[in-house]
Amino acid sequence: MKRTLVRSLQALLMTVVMMLIVVVQPATAANKAKVQTQKSNYAPNEAIVVEYSDFPGNAYDWISLAPADTPDSNYNQWFFTKGNPSGNHTFQGLASGDYQVRGYFNWSAGGFIVQTRSDFTVSEEKPVKYGESFYLENQKSEGYLDVDGEADYCAATTKFNVVTDTDKETSTFWKFESATGASEGNPVSIGDLVYLQEPDINSYLDICGLANCQGVSEFPAVTDAEPDRVGVGTGTWKIESATGAPEGTPVSTGDLIYLQNQWSALQSYLQPEKCALDNSTPTKVVTIPGNPGEEVIWKILD
Repeated sequence: MKRTLVRSLQALLMTVVMMLIVVVQPATAANKAKVQTQKSNYAPNEAIVVEYSDFPGNAYDWISLAPADTPDSNYNQWFFTKGNPSGNHTFQGLASGDYQVRGYFNWSAGGFIVQTRSDFTVSEEKPVKYGESFYLENQKSEGYLDVDGEADYCAATTKFNVVTDTDKETSTFWKFESATGASEGNPVSIGDLVYLQEPDINSYLDICGLANCQGVSEFPAVTDAEPDRVGVGTGTWKIESATGAPEGTPVSTGDLIYLQNQWSALQSYLQPEKCALDNSTPTKVVTIPGNPGEEVIWKILD
């Protein structure tokens, strides 16, 4: 009797383990799967190249394009991956608008459950030129770089705190000025050193002071009356591509960039403060040393 009971319990345990394996495997694949377009912005009717990786390898895994504000059951164009866990596919161009690329597993058993997605836009690109002003949208907080009240004293020329704010209509434009003497009207390129001026209050994006978040040193972003207040790079910013574009590539609206502060003592990247992220709006902005991550990515918008 005891032996029969033990065998029954063993069989039950094995059944539970097998069920957990079946349940956990798709979830793990879903967590790893990734799909995105090669560019964040495409011109109207420009062919759209999608790259995908770490799909489970079902013959009927599939990827679609759809307007961003439509249900997950909506699809504009689509293709089956044919069992390839990674690869790319070229879709036909689209009209102007906000879109998503969406990845699904194992049609029809997987239904319209989106396992991975990313956003992209279709619009006329506008070259970014010196002397012109643009919004800067953070891709983690979805807030726009803005100013918010007078800063605590840090230097005699310090003016305002810098934040991200989700209200685009009340956020500021930032004027691109060359830190190396390029004239207004010249194109801004990846690798350029720039000053970012808030035209309404005639002050420049800078860092001043020292703070700490979860044991990590950070430098509060402020604006200053001078473009580079003490000549050591605290108000100078290097434009780096977040999508791998080489230095010298002209910058356009819709591009994703990093902004690396050029303080000679320690270079760092502009981002919302992690301790305030998701907890407040507006969100304080700082720079942090180290490799850039998702919270460091900014989109240039007209």
